[in-house]
Amino acid sequence: MLRRAVLLAEEEIIKPEHIDFLIKGRETPVENEKTSAINEFPCLSLEETEEMAIRKALDITNGNKSKAAKILKISYMTLFRKIKTYNI
Repeated sequence: MLRRAVLLAEEEIIKPEHIDFLIKGRETPVENEKTSAINEFPCLSLEETEEMAIRKALDITNGNKSKAAKILKISYMTLFRKIKTYNI
């Protein structure tokens, strides 16, 4: 899931704009008004970035876990475990 973000990141830190394509289902990251607010926090850890992506996907799908898992391209059970891990 994050392999492409690691490849797209020119620095050692993965920023939210590097994972935007995961949520939008696009092939490359896209800068837009939704990510601009997130860009204020450029030094997020991998876990924080993953949690933010999960929260954003759940927000976009109005809490529908099946749809959020599809957007994130992970299984429903993986999403379920991550929701439990991050107390979402």
